[in-house]
Amino acid sequence: MNNITDLLDLEDSDIKISDIIIEGQTKTLIIETPPVASYCPICGFRMHSRGVKKRTINHPILQDGYSLILLLKQRRWRCSNPDCLYEVNESFRFVNKGRRTTNATDMLIVEAYRNLLETSASIAKRFHMSDTYVHEIFDRYVKLDRLPLTDAIFIDEVHLDMDDDCKYALVIQDFHTSNPIDLLRSRRTSVTEPYFVSIPATER
Repeated sequence: MNNITDLLDLEDSDIKISDIIIEGQTKTLIIETPPVASYCPICGFRMHSRGVKKRTINHPILQDGYSLILLLKQRRWRCSNPDCLYEVNESFRFVNKGRRTTNATDMLIVEAYRNLLETSASIAKRFHMSDTYVHEIFDRYVKLDRLPLTDAIFIDEVHLDMDDDCKYALVIQDFHTSNPIDLLRSRRTSVTEPYFVSIPATER
């Protein structure tokens, strides 16, 4: 059963899958770690478990045609030193604190943008996220440098909803070939003016 952790590309080598629940086309994997002695990082005293916190995480990688949900059983630790009483929840490397999806989700979203037939809306729907969030993921990992301005350009507006204050993005294209040069998240002066000022005068 635990070979599935390799298939799912989970980063934690010490986790185990204690149970699998199948409902329709959804598999829920119960994931936990074996009990080991834990010591306080503050004072070095032994830490005691205060129970288990269950945390549901979506994992977008399909397995045998099933969608996957990971149910993490995280131990809650408290330092036994009465002068310390430091508390911490067990953590897993494959999911960051406060996230409801595994870290693999970010890379899958970026990969989805390679398909020119995909839109942010379709990607967001597939991963059960908002359009804004998948935009943020793309911007976080992908840096698209501006191409040099040509001798003649034209500017157009397109409804992309990339900015909270403006629903229209600004597209800069080569006048002769119509090839895109850059895309600004908003057509507002507060965005366009600093952008054009930052371009060297010799190029402008």
